[in-house]
Amino acid sequence: MSPFPPVEDLISYLLKLICDQNDRERAFVKFNKNDEIVLLINNYGGLSNLELGALTQETLAQLGTTRSRSQKANSLINSRNNMGH
Repeated sequence: MSPFPPVEDLISYLLKLICDQNDRERAFVKFNKNDEIVLLINNYGGLSNLELGALTQETLAQLGTTRSRSQKANSLINSRNNMGH
């Protein structure tokens, strides 16, 4: 993708892809207004924890404009993050 879009625009685009209930290609589950939803953001080791945290916070902020329920973010670290110790 060139030029690379602003992070806010990219996240908005990706959230629309996975949350649009009218998209017949991707809307496998119908969400109700009060449903609790889990979104997993997998880093695959391509970003630092700082960068991933910034992306996660922007994602939560954008989801907060469309969902009024409480939101949490957490990091899961596997053995690849701690040099195998």
